[in-house]
Amino acid sequence: MAMMGLGFSEEEEEKSLDPSNSIRGRRPSTTTETETIAKYEIMDGAPVKGESIPIRLFLAGYDPTPTMRDVNKKFSVRYFLNLVLVDEEDRRYFKQQEIILWRKAPEKLRKQRTNFHQRFESPESQASAEQPEM
Repeated sequence: MAMMGLGFSEEEEEKSLDPSNSIRGRRPSTTTETETIAKYEIMDGAPVKGESIPIRLFLAGYDPTPTMRDVNKKFSVRYFLNLVLVDEEDRRYFKQQEIILWRKAPEKLRKQRTNFHQRFESPESQASAEQPEM
């Protein structure tokens, strides 16, 4: 049996008001918050060594934010898949894989970006694109 969990991790650095921290060179303390969003049983039985198991995870019901790193040097948002494989003797094997989430730009915005880049191309490149060489 293989279990999968989608985890949420938010790392936040706390700035200390103690001015002696900068003098001594101590780093500010960091805290990590982890939240398990969902757990799924993805297969019954044991996989063969070297076998790949494709996983499709629909995120529409969760409304996650995109992956963010060092926002204003204050926090990061990271997502992990925590895979747990349990064999016939109830031994557990663990694997953690980071996944990166991003939001696709709306179609209207993508077209505007394309038009913006086309407006600033040189006239020579536009003319050569219109008339093929013979």
